[in-house]
Amino acid sequence: MACTGAKPRACRVPEELPDSRASAKMLRSLAPEECIATLHALRAQRLELNAFHAAAAVGACRRSWPTALQVLGELPGLRLAVDEATCCSAISSCRQEWQMALALLASGGHGASPRASGAALSACAAARRWEVALGLLDWLSAEHSQPDVISYSSAITACEGQWEQALGLLRAMAAAACEPNEVSYTAAMAGLAEGQQWEQAMQLLRCLPQPDRRAWNAALTALARGRQRSACLALLRRSNARPGSHVVSYNIAMGACAGEDGWVLALSLLAELGDDADQLSVAAALGACEAAGRWRQALALALGGGTGGLRSAIGACARAAQWQRALLLAQGADASCGAAAIGACGNTGHWEQALLVAESYGPSPVLLSALLGACGAARRWQRALQLFWAEELPNSFCFSAAIAACAKASEWQAAVELLQRMPECSVESNNICLNAALSACQRAGLWQRALSLLRGPPDSAGLHVLLCCAEGSGWPLALALLAAYPTESPAALDAACMACCRALRWREAVWLARALLQSPSPGRVEALAALAALFEEEGLEQPRRRLLQRLGRLQGPEGLQEVLMTAADLDPQAPPLPSSVVGLQGSLARLPAGPATGRLPYQKEVALLRHVLRSCSAGDGAAVEEAMDSFAGRLGAAGGWAKFAGGTKAEVLLRAAAGAQGGAVLDVGAYCGGSALRLARRAAGEVVALELDVVLSAIARVLLTFAGVRVRLLTGHTRQLLPRLRQPGGFAAVFLDVWGSQYAEVLASLRPCLAPGALLCADNVLRTAAAEFLWRVAGAGAAPGFRTLLLPVTEVVKQSEEDWMSVTVVAGGDLNVFEVPAPLLQLQAASEFLRARATNVGAEPEEFDDLAQHAKHVLRSVGIVPVDGVSWGKRVAADVEGHSAHDTEVRLGGAFHVGVEVGGMEWSYGRTFRDSRPGVVGLPPRKDPNHSYRETLQLGVTDMSLEDVNEVISNMIEAGLGEPP
Repeated sequence: MACTGAKPRACRVPEELPDSRASAKMLRSLAPEECIATLHALRAQRLELNAFHAAAAVGACRRSWPTALQVLGELPGLRLAVDEATCCSAISSCRQEWQMALALLASGGHGASPRASGAALSACAAARRWEVALGLLDWLSAEHSQPDVISYSSAITACEGQWEQALGLLRAMAAAACEPNEVSYTAAMAGLAEGQQWEQAMQLLRCLPQPDRRAWNAALTALARGRQRSACLALLRRSNARPGSHVVSYNIAMGACAGEDGWVLALSLLAELGDDADQLSVAAALGACEAAGRWRQALALALGGGTGGLRSAIGACARAAQWQRALLLAQGADASCGAAAIGACGNTGHWEQALLVAESYGPSPVLLSALLGACGAARRWQRALQLFWAEELPNSFCFSAAIAACAKASEWQAAVELLQRMPECSVESNNICLNAALSACQRAGLWQRALSLLRGPPDSAGLHVLLCCAEGSGWPLALALLAAYPTESPAALDAACMACCRALRWREAVWLARALLQSPSPGRVEALAALAALFEEEGLEQPRRRLLQRLGRLQGPEGLQEVLMTAADLDPQAPPLPSSVVGLQGSLARLPAGPATGRLPYQKEVALLRHVLRSCSAGDGAAVEEAMDSFAGRLGAAGGWAKFAGGTKAEVLLRAAAGAQGGAVLDVGAYCGGSALRLARRAAGEVVALELDVVLSAIARVLLTFAGVRVRLLTGHTRQLLPRLRQPGGFAAVFLDVWGSQYAEVLASLRPCLAPGALLCADNVLRTAAAEFLWRVAGAGAAPGFRTLLLPVTEVVKQSEEDWMSVTVVAGGDLNVFEVPAPLLQLQAASEFLRARATNVGAEPEEFDDLAQHAKHVLRSVGIVPVDGVSWGKRVAADVEGHSAHDTEVRLGGAFHVGVEVGGMEWSYGRTFRDSRPGVVGLPPRKDPNHSYRETLQLGVTDMSLEDVNEVISNMIEAGLGEPP
């Protein structure tokens, strides 16, 4: 066997030859290129060479397979036979070159030996060719040579990332009476870690009486990748890891500390390591700080972390929306840090600053790609294309960023054109570019166009086509694509399920639900909501109950399963207060109270329901409201946030309900049912509530039933539900309580559902920065038929924490399509960035405060400000003349200058006692029995008519704003 390789060097044979054993040892210590010359020198000096020398010489080439093959080719000329040990050494030298390893195994004559096959299996494992490793095991069995534990262990190692195959091999070992050893179990645990199967990894760990450090680390990795932080830290202590000796174990545990408060634990572990910490330790702690947006802590670590640490610190600033600090850190740094700083600007919509950063560095594909992403985040797709085509030789990364920029702006034609022009620029298309173009088609609902772009069998790119089908009417294609997927894909299953649900194909949806419910999780919320909405719409009680029962198996706080089982038994059409809720009251009361805050899904919400059931009698809605407010106080004291309207927010909500005047009321974002409860107890008409999350909808159903109120509670996305809620007359009042950046999309879907003169009340428009929505209803972009008051309000717990609610009278007309100003687009991007962060890893209260302060400044700069001088329940001085909508003098009577009843609230315009500045004041109905609106009409004190209400509100706003402070 001959093979060309490196040119042999001169040998290093000592003058006095050692004995046979010593010379073999010397050969093993040589550099690969010295082996051949040394063998010939030993033969020339008549030293007897044997199989030990051959194996030693080949073994010295363990990191250079070409040289090992060259040594093999020289052995026949030295009258040395290639025995099993020599063949195994040659195969081992192949490392990841598995094809060469198999060729040596086949040609060496030792193919059936466990040792040689084990060496070939190791090469397959190094290359992660699990299918070849399994085939080799089958071949060994066919050769009547039962694989030994080493062969099995190597095959299991090759199955990393294929955890089902790894477990299958462990079962095969047991069936073949081959006892797995520590290496076998550790290799299987590594595969389970790759597949995020931490529960089964822990079961394997328990099979080892005395795990070594590799086994502990494999189990720690499985817990870390499964996001089981608490269990990972507990296992670190249980493994008796010591800072000086087990740095790797500490690094793995720090990697599990990403998100929310995990950065504190990561820094404490880093402190335990002290001087033993390596670069990976610092990187893991930096990653935890970056994921939590703790830019100050990341910066402190980065000072000693070199360029990588500085880049992580800039990334932490980006996640915390601290783009100014990111720019300061990037000054004088390399292009990778500059790209990170550009990304920080892009996250908050500051694309102009991103452009300045790129100009300071000069041309760079890395910087251009980041800059195109920043323009895309700000929906400046034309500017992105200008920058892109100015590049002389754009690469695939620049193409993908430019296509994504067009996709975010819903410019699907431009995105598709860029994809199709890649071959003209001698750039090969890839899945990233294809995905971006398909995403643009998805946003436009063009599933046929998306299908035309798909090439070959569906992969990750096929998911976008499935999502297009879900948005459109292509449910048959969605099922066909799902069947063609080469491997099981939860995301593809979810998309196909949503396509069938939106097409009302309930039989197909029920069939898909069986597979989806095999592994229900909160992360699949939209698919589960689509199923729930379809089952409720079609009256499919059995599938609806089965859905809730399967969700009851989720890992969650104590009591969640009982709540879901109870909700499954509730009939939405039955009278309130069935016996099952009374039974739940007893079962939850027996459970320990538990913390109201924590990391388990739905822990806060189950604690709220438990508090209500313990504190109130069934059917007492007023007591339930009080119990929710008291729970909010406890939660706020513990550092949590009660996501239901209370305090002055509740007052605005109640006046909106009173303003419905017997019409239907809609609550978008029901959460646990708090706002729906307040509305149902006061509104004369039907109350309809929408909630996306299936579990939260179940909790709300139980709470509302226990309170004894009738609410039509629907589960699903507004895109799916609102078109079905269009009814004669429309909704007289609507309460919006989702994230501010989503309000504009909801408003567009909601507009056809509103009755003339409807009241639209939106919560948290300041703290979640509803920039585009406020421009459409309260800014210069508002339609003539929209009259809006922005009211400063406070939370039930934190009276000092300012927020705004918007109250809009929709008299008529469609939404305007005026372009949103750039500052508001930047604010919208910052809001959406914080929403994604709060949803995925959690956000700190300070981040909401920062966004609220930034939003207040930006909104004031474009003339969107709250009414100045609003004073709930207070009177105004009677020394200001008022005017009607037609500029005729209004005769004054008592405290009222303009007596207008809007939304069940009596409004007055005058000067407030607080600072004598013009303002609008609202009095609750009948607060002053001598001056109700209708009585002022009878007395002739005002000439205002109900038709003038919208115009008067507009005049009030203009007169009452004053100059911004």
